[in-house]
Amino acid sequence: MFSAQSAALSHDGESLFVAVNERVCEINTSDGSLRRRLRSSVGFVSHLAVADADTLVVSAGDSVRWISLSQDAVIASRERAGFQVLSLAATAARPRACAIGAPSHNYSGSIVWLLDTSASDAASTLVRCELPPARLSVGQGMSYSADGSEVVVVTNRAVFRFDARSGALLATTLDTAAAFGSSVTIVGALRLDDRRLLVATNSPSLALIDLREGTVLVERPFAEENRWFLDGLSLAGPTRSGEVLVSSGGALHVISIDTLEPRASLRDEALLSKPGSPLSVLVDARRDRAFVVDLRGAIHRVDTGASPRIELTPRCGTLRSLWFRGETIVVDRCDSPTERVDSSTGASSYDPFEPSAPSSQTRAPREPTASLFLEGERWTYDETYSYLRGPGCEVYVPKAKGVGWITVAPSKRVAFLSRRGEAIVVDLEARAERGRFKWRGSYGGALVSDADLIVWGDTGVRWLTLAPEGITEVARGPKSYLQNAAVSRDGTRVAAVDSFGRLSIVTRENHWPIEWPEPLGDRCALAWSEDGRRLAVVDRSAAVCVLDVEAAIAASEARAAGGAKAPRRVRRK
Repeated sequence: MFSAQSAALSHDGESLFVAVNERVCEINTSDGSLRRRLRSSVGFVSHLAVADADTLVVSAGDSVRWISLSQDAVIASRERAGFQVLSLAATAARPRACAIGAPSHNYSGSIVWLLDTSASDAASTLVRCELPPARLSVGQGMSYSADGSEVVVVTNRAVFRFDARSGALLATTLDTAAAFGSSVTIVGALRLDDRRLLVATNSPSLALIDLREGTVLVERPFAEENRWFLDGLSLAGPTRSGEVLVSSGGALHVISIDTLEPRASLRDEALLSKPGSPLSVLVDARRDRAFVVDLRGAIHRVDTGASPRIELTPRCGTLRSLWFRGETIVVDRCDSPTERVDSSTGASSYDPFEPSAPSSQTRAPREPTASLFLEGERWTYDETYSYLRGPGCEVYVPKAKGVGWITVAPSKRVAFLSRRGEAIVVDLEARAERGRFKWRGSYGGALVSDADLIVWGDTGVRWLTLAPEGITEVARGPKSYLQNAAVSRDGTRVAAVDSFGRLSIVTRENHWPIEWPEPLGDRCALAWSEDGRRLAVVDRSAAVCVLDVEAAIAASEARAAGGAKAPRRVRRK
């Protein structure tokens, strides 16, 4: 099958591999949680392909690497091969991978490169296969035969078959000028089996090709009003029920292979796309399901059975805010629908989502110096115009460059701005500054009332009081570098995560280390329930977990009684 280039599905369908921020992440296809990040994958990965149950092939620029999943190590590589990879395919047989590439100075995709390696080889063998001069054109994709002996290469004007071992051209299976007309080109292709190839053309149409005879078995033209067909096209399949999935125009279309007639069109508010950008679609042929990776990297699971539907949108996007609203945990993520999780049952639902698509004629909005998402409300300070802004509120705060963070009191009467060497207290009702004070600074903080402030940073947790004459420290927790924290509604408890990812509960009197399955990263999020008895935690897997605080504290004290390190007393001023 032609492999999706930004993602790859394991042979057993249990894992999905996606390139995110110069790392390849392994995703659990059952619930969308993160299994691990591959340490061996370094650099910008442009293409992924699964060779066998233990081998993943990745390309980065002009390099191709074979990664052992069990060892999380590069077992072979072709570095600085002198060409840019435009398409990639892999197989368990030799040769282990092939790529459509072009010399670094030419992106025409006119040259096919086959790379051969084995676990015992230190490096791969490079075989150069030039396409016939009359058909030099843009490569659309490639695929191995079932036994790995042949490679089918599809360009926008022809289909070729190569010997996978020698690189010799076996046949020109299809010439688009002869089959469809001189103005018709191929815009997408999917190899169904060793005899059939499905191609999409710009006419627009779908055509089923016999790879051995080079004949068109079935062609299905689409009317002019169906030009969605050409908008960011990608093909995937076949499904277990003998259908293909066509991703185009921000939707997923289910099409019968035998008749090429559309059976269903699926759309979802959370499926983020833009014109001309194809979505990566991967089909699990063992089960009635598929996966779609959208523009921001969100993974959507699709039921491809008798009643096709997009059944799951796993959590995605940068986390902005997390809070309790009664028994419901609300999760606000950037460029994603708002998620609502029932804290008792764990049931999750999503609000309708309408992604914004700014016009190319409009300039992107300037990012503020500092921002705060307080239970869905956004507060920002823009140092260019010196304004603190929030819902229905705008206060002029001059000479405040370098604001690191903002917090607003629950009453919405007082705001606190932290910058290096100075703290600024703002009266939101009077729309004026209340005072400026010398300030060492901290990583973050929260106003629990108009006069009580709790901050955290490289010195731990500190309890402060705001007064007209200055800021007074009331209590201080154990000295430790904290990268994240959340304060309970009444201000009596602080959930804190240190630089090692360890979670703890801190009060003015005690400090309890809390056990967690794995270290929490710097992008984790914490939120207290209204009664302070539960703590919501979003960890590296992006899953929302609920911690019974009383039970966790009791377990910490039991470990201390059994010989573990006792809870530390908090030093009071």
